Order: sequence, then structure tokens, then C-alpha cells
Amino acid sequence: MLKGRLLRGLLIAALTVAVVAISGWMGLSGCAPTPSYTPPPCPAPIAPIRYQNMAMTYNITYTYTPKGDEAAGETQSMIESRLNDDGRADGNSFHTANGEATNFYIYITISDSGYNGNDKWTAYGSLYGWGWNGQITSLSSGPYAYTNFQDMVNKFTDDAYTWIHNGWHRNGCPSQ
Repeated sequence: MLKGRLLRGLLIAALTVAVVAISGWMGLSGCAPTPSYTPPPCPAPIAPIRYQNMAMTYNITYTYTPKGDEAAGETQSMIESRLNDDGRADGNSFHTANGEATNFYIYITISDSGYNGNDKWTAYGSLYGWGWNGQITSLSSGPYAYTNFQDMVNKFTDDAYTWIHNGWHRNGCPSQ
């Protein structure tokens, strides 16, 4: 009986030493469980913007040589006019920044894949500003080309205004 208790005690001691040794080896070999990743806290979401007179800066580039209404000054006027149309119901208005801080930056690149008067325009770009650190969103005129330049500009501008109208939050953070 004493012999059985002694053997059982030695077996338990040997198993305990083995478990401790294996655990230590796993820790040294990189097999130990890794601590879970905790993402940084989400910044407060930006609420929809209402009743503001916003100063805008536009950066317009073309992948072709523009003509007529497509010239940068005309395109900028089209964008600003559409922003004012879109913003009217929210009490928002837009103007080109002139000696003042810019509220939003719109970057737009316009392409024309047509030839010989068969124009097919598309636009892509981005929206920055409102004190947000980095790009707010990517913008586009949609997946299909437009044969009417003004329609393409309107779709691109409507995409930009959606973010001003609805507000935004950092990717990966829940909407609040």
C-alpha cells in the first residue's frame, strides 16, 4: 500500500515537471498564445452638416486635353453650383475659398475614353477636410461612362455631397 502511494506520488510529480517544462519550452519557442489585439478607440463620428457656409478648394485634372465647358474653371463652377443645389435643403452653401481656411477639398480626375466626337466621360477622386485626419472617402461618377459632361459632373458631386449630408465615421467603427 505504501509502495502504491509512493509510485502514484512520483508519477504525479513527474507529470507536473513535464507540464511545466513543456509550457516553458512553448513560451521560448514562440508557441505561447499571443495577446489579443485591441484596435484604437473610434473617434467620435462626424454628424451630418447643416446650416454652414463652406469654403471649398478644388483640384481638377484631366487625362486628356479638355475643350469648351470641360475647362477647369467651367468644371469648378459646375461642381460648386451642384453643391449649392444639393445643400440648399440642408441650409448649406458653398463657395471657393478666397483668403480663408478651406472646409473641404475635392480632388477630381476626369477621363474621356471617346474619340472623334464620341465622348464618354468618367470621373474619380476624393474628399478631404472638415478637420478629419486623412481622406474622408473616394468619389466617382459611377461604374459607367457618361455621354453628357454635366450629368457626369452632377453624379460625381452628388456622391461628394452625400458624405456632407449624412456625416461619416472611420472605417471599421460602428455608425452611431
